Amino acid sequence: MKTSDPDSMPNCFPASQPYKKISTGFWAVVRREIQRICSCMFYPLFSLVFPLILFLFFSVMFRQGIVSNLPVAVLDLDRSVLSRTIIRMADATQGIQISQRMDNLAQGKTYITSGKGYGLLVLPRDMEKDIYSGRAATPVFYYNNQLLLAGGILKRAMGGTMATVSAGIDLKRRMKTGGSKSGARAHIEPVVLDNHVLFNPGLNYNHYLYAAILPSMLMILTICVTVHAVGMEIKKNTCTNWLAAAGGNHLAALAGKTIPHTAMLFISGLVMHVLIFEFMSKPLGGSGGFILGATLLFILGCQAVALFCITLFKDMERTMGIMSIYAGSAFAFAGVTYPAMAMPTLAKLWSEFLPLTHYLNIVTDQSLKGIDIRYSMPGFNFLLIFTFGFLFLSLLLTLAPRGIFKECHDPAF
Repeated sequence: MKTSDPDSMPNCFPASQPYKKISTGFWAVVRREIQRICSCMFYPLFSLVFPLILFLFFSVMFRQGIVSNLPVAVLDLDRSVLSRTIIRMADATQGIQISQRMDNLAQGKTYITSGKGYGLLVLPRDMEKDIYSGRAATPVFYYNNQLLLAGGILKRAMGGTMATVSAGIDLKRRMKTGGSKSGARAHIEPVVLDNHVLFNPGLNYNHYLYAAILPSMLMILTICVTVHAVGMEIKKNTCTNWLAAAGGNHLAALAGKTIPHTAMLFISGLVMHVLIFEFMSKPLGGSGGFILGATLLFILGCQAVALFCITLFKDMERTMGIMSIYAGSAFAFAGVTYPAMAMPTLAKLWSEFLPLTHYLNIVTDQSLKGIDIRYSMPGFNFLLIFTFGFLFLSLLLTLAPRGIFKECHDPAF
């Protein structure tokens, strides 16, 4: 007898010995779940194939690491040696590429609003004449700050260009009046700030943005796979067979159900870190083993949250909707693009209830900062709480009078 239904066991065990009698408990549930995985391509796809595709996609996207050559237009109304110098210096910066010359302000407005470029530099008439006559000149830079990343890069690059030009003009003017070069420099910048960038000095976006997106994708897929694995048991009314394989042990049923998926997802987690630390060359100043341990705990924590939600609502579609909101908001509230310390109180609380927040703190501490493991233990402890706390709550829900194992066989359920 051949069947694709993993709950039909005659082809796996002798017909004279019922499956329940042969083997029950945790490992029986694990074997049963492996058979279910082999009979349904959904699980290998979402646990191994799709993560690899997503990881490679974002790896190619962030391979450059540093954002450069954002298109900017220029409206040169002065057409002088100084204006041409400013344009060349702006174009030479890493973040700006002077892509077009405009004839009037209306063209520049259309250039930005149409999305063809991110900024417009306007150099006013008689700018050079006014500057060398001792009068102030005011070039104007319009830039799109709707995209904060692009806007910040443009503002920093153009501000640096103008500061360099201004300092050069002032230096020449003071040297012409008989001052020394060193004295002129000291007068231009009497207070010099000695900056020391401790972590990510090259402002490489794949060291923090890319390294946060990949775990976010892993969290979404982990929750999706876990909800689907339990939800299909409820949908197909096979929970009694599932519990029978565990010998009536609810904890063995839940643990045995999730462990095979944990193994596949952890393989994806290993691939993720190979891409982050080898392919993208993210520095690893701390413990790689501690990061791998946190990765396993991160996956288990996400699975525990998904288990709690599916055992609470006992409906796969509804749980998928709720979990999509939970997992989809994780990246925004994990403190990657918006600092968690500056968030309102409710946003901070939401951030603390996300396994991703604590996992990314651990990865950052152990990679970029390279600090001692004991300083990363609070995040590790939070992941432990997620794993065992939500697993315990899920176990209580299965033991409740209306738990999934008690209602799944009811035709009215």
